[in-house]
Amino acid sequence: MKHAILLILTLALVPSAIAQQQYRENIYVFSLDFSSGVPADDECTAAVAKLERRLMVSGINPTFGTRFRIHSVDILAKKGKVTNMAVEEIGEMLICHDLETNPPEMNLVPIYHEITIGSRTFLVEGAGMHPAFPDVLPGGRVQMTPPGYPTSERFILNLNGTVLPAVPGSRGGSYMESILLGNSGEFGDGLSSNSIIVLRVLLPVNP
Repeated sequence: MKHAILLILTLALVPSAIAQQQYRENIYVFSLDFSSGVPADDECTAAVAKLERRLMVSGINPTFGTRFRIHSVDILAKKGKVTNMAVEEIGEMLICHDLETNPPEMNLVPIYHEITIGSRTFLVEGAGMHPAFPDVLPGGRVQMTPPGYPTSERFILNLNGTVLPAVPGSRGGSYMESILLGNSGEFGDGLSSNSIIVLRVLLPVNP
């Protein structure tokens, strides 16, 4: 009897296992070329409006927009240490931040980023509204160090977001960025001002 019950349960689970969407994972590690920045406020406004219409994502009103080139990085294989922040240009990124929706004391800036690598463009948003999440789309820009650390002119920002549309059967993933804000050329402290970005993307095998 027990064997019969197990067989029935196994057969019942087979269709759902077959029907489950399969994904492949792509991971990109790159940096921003801060010297390549071009103002893009109008682009940000248009991109966010398009996102709201297409994916029903809202809650970000960009007040800052810039387009940057992005570069691959070199990593020392044995230690995982970044040894070259700008190996070669691999694409570009539109950065749109909403500096007004949340009060400064919240330490949370909604973000929208549009990343183009080769022929693919990835849409990233954090701290906006999305029907797939009950409240706020996870992420945004957050200052990660207290005032004065490591210096009065320097601090670390983390930016996180969701690669959209990120619903079952579609492309999605996560965006993670860390920046030591400031310009090492100005301050002469030897610290890097480049960002390191990790983009983890899940692509449907059979979309």
